[in-house]
Amino acid sequence: SDPTCQDKETACSNCAAPSDDLWHDDDGSSADDDGSGDDDATQTLYYCDEKTLTCVEDESGTMLNQTCSAQCSDTPPVSLFGDWRGIEAHMGFGQGEFDYSFDEDGVTIKNADGE
Repeated sequence: SDPTCQDKETACSNCAAPSDDLWHDDDGSSADDDGSGDDDATQTLYYCDEKTLTCVEDESGTMLNQTCSAQCSDTPPVSLFGDWRGIEAHMGFGQGEFDYSFDEDGVTIKNADGE
């Protein structure tokens, strides 16, 4: 057992249900997603076309345009910028270590040999 993980009951007790303005019904509608006072069910919805990285208007979309525009990009989020280390450990497989360096141009991945 991982000593950094909490049991389900403790972990769930630290969670709060989403507020009404963030909650969606099964059909994707909500009373007021953005706090504008407008009923979002009448607003235009978009989805991210992952091939072209553009927001496409579609009634089956799940995001407002502003949210889609912020998320539909091939640029890593600024919160990832910098150097990160990943350790690969799988039962029955060899172990490995990788360095990831994120910046505005993307990500560079190097193995333990620096390649």
